[in-house]
Amino acid sequence: MRAQFAATMTSLGSEDPSLFVLVGDIGAFGLRHFAAAYPGRFLNVGIREQAMASAAAGLAATGFFPVIHSITGFVVERCFEQIKNDFCYSGLPGNIVSVGGGIDYAAMGCTHHSYSDLALLKSLPGTQVFCIGSPHEFDRLFRASYRSGSMNYFRLADRAHGIAFRDEELAVGRSISVRTGHELTLLTAGELLTSCLEVASEIGGDRCEVIYSPSIKPFDAARVRASVTKTRRLLVAEEHSVLGGLGDEARRALDNSGFAYALTSLGIQDQFLRDYGPRKHLLEVAGIGPARLLQEARTLLERSP
Repeated sequence: MRAQFAATMTSLGSEDPSLFVLVGDIGAFGLRHFAAAYPGRFLNVGIREQAMASAAAGLAATGFFPVIHSITGFVVERCFEQIKNDFCYSGLPGNIVSVGGGIDYAAMGCTHHSYSDLALLKSLPGTQVFCIGSPHEFDRLFRASYRSGSMNYFRLADRAHGIAFRDEELAVGRSISVRTGHELTLLTAGELLTSCLEVASEIGGDRCEVIYSPSIKPFDAARVRASVTKTRRLLVAEEHSVLGGLGDEARRALDNSGFAYALTSLGIQDQFLRDYGPRKHLLEVAGIGPARLLQEARTLLERSP
């Protein structure tokens, strides 16, 4: 996905002279072709992420559509005040592309984890938030959004889920029904789609419906309501805090639905993950590994809504 990010920037750079890319050291090598082709529209500010965000807002005020890029914890959490005031409060367009969201940097500890990025940026007026799980998704959703006038956030996963979606399926505010079923809805975003599809296959038959939602804000509430109206059971799996993420969007989608349903939301609980090690290990520690997903899916299937 990082390679696709660089390729998309280079391609759009030739089409759109208003595209300006800023990095905080991270990504400088990957974006070298963009920098060489458009040196007047590329800036590596070094490890000065707050200054990068404010400079990008200044560029937006002069007519550019800026892109800022770094590790999620540095470009979202460290820059939250600048994003809030310089971009959103000022009504300026911009784009954030991050890497290392969730626990992608598992071995580096909680200073490099970011469980709250989606919730933070969802909370700001004038934002669009995307949790990307494949290179094609990024290219389609970035091209559709970067000049929208919003502050757009794209969290790139370290690993792709490997599912090929058609162009027409990838749209802002739209989720995708990847697998149809009748007894349990699995809702997810990003790379965890792989685990959800494995769970559905393990359970077998047409019992599990899998809905994939790379667009977190705006959120496709209608598709979730339609699915849960049928299945009456919902399991949400996300590599994000259970506070303010995809599970909260699903709950709001089902508010005042008028029918009974069972809901389990799996994500990072209200804690720091203090372990170090491979990502697979930390997923299990966090309770969102494949074994836990399968266990909770079977538990929900045994429950009467």
